[in-house]
Amino acid sequence: MEVPSRHHTKLIGRRGVLINKVRTDHDVQIIFPERISSRPDIITVVGLEDNAKNARDEILKKVQELVSANIAVFVLCFCCIS
Repeated sequence: MEVPSRHHTKLIGRRGVLINKVRTDHDVQIIFPERISSRPDIITVVGLEDNAKNARDEILKKVQELVSANIAVFVLCFCCIS
């Protein structure tokens, strides 16, 4: 799946806590690209089809939350400046 690399650290969490929970909950492997990669936005989820889809959906939901939070912060900062 494609997730902008700027979100990877937030998805992983401190010491991998967040991503390890997704791995455990869905019994999948989640592979992030190397720092120097030709495709830095690609995250690979490996496991049984339903498990991988559920893990993918959870990750994408978290990405949407991050994007929404960033938009809210931008709007708040923009309103403060105006």
